[in-house]
Amino acid sequence: MDAAAEGALIAAARRGDRGAFGILVERYRDRLHRVALGLTRGSADAEDLAQEAFVRAYGGLGRFRGDCAFYTWLFGILLNVYRRWVRRRARVRQHVVNTQTDAPDLAPLPNRQAAAKDELERALSVIDHLPPKLREVLVLRHLEEMSYVEMARAIGCRVGTVRSRLHRAREQLAARWQRVRGE
Repeated sequence: MDAAAEGALIAAARRGDRGAFGILVERYRDRLHRVALGLTRGSADAEDLAQEAFVRAYGGLGRFRGDCAFYTWLFGILLNVYRRWVRRRARVRQHVVNTQTDAPDLAPLPNRQAAAKDELERALSVIDHLPPKLREVLVLRHLEEMSYVEMARAIGCRVGTVRSRLHRAREQLAARWQRVRGE
C-alpha cells in the first residue's frame, strides 16, 4: 500500500469509516503484536496491549498530523500503553505479597533440548531485567528493525537519546549476560 492510499484510509477513518480503520488494523496488527510480545513476553498481555493501542489510535486519529509514518505514530501509542502497563504492574507488585506466577515448564527434556531451553530462559531473564525504556529501544531496533529516526519519533525523544539508550541497553545486557553465564 502506498502513502497516498494509506492517507486516504486515514482520512476516511477520521470521518468515522470503521472499515477504513479496519484495513489499517489488518495492515499493522502483526507488527504491533510482535513488538508488544517482545516487550511483555506474554501472549495474552501482548494481545491486550496491541488491542488497547489500536483503540487509542482510533480515538486519537484527529491528533495524527502526518509528520511521520502512520506505523511510527501507532508504535508510539503502543509504547505509551506499554509504559502505563508497566507502572500498573509495579503498583500491583507493591501491594500484593507472595503472589504466585506461572513458572515455565522445565520438565526434563533430552540433554540438548534442555540445555537450549535453559539458555533461552537465561537470555530472556537478562532482557526482562532491563528497565522498560531500554527494553523498548532494543525491541524496536532488533525486532522491528526501525531506524533511529523512526524510533525517536515512536518513542517521542531525540535521536541522540535513542542512541544512548540503545548503547546503555547493550552494555547492561552484556554485563548481566556475563554474570548469568558465570553462575
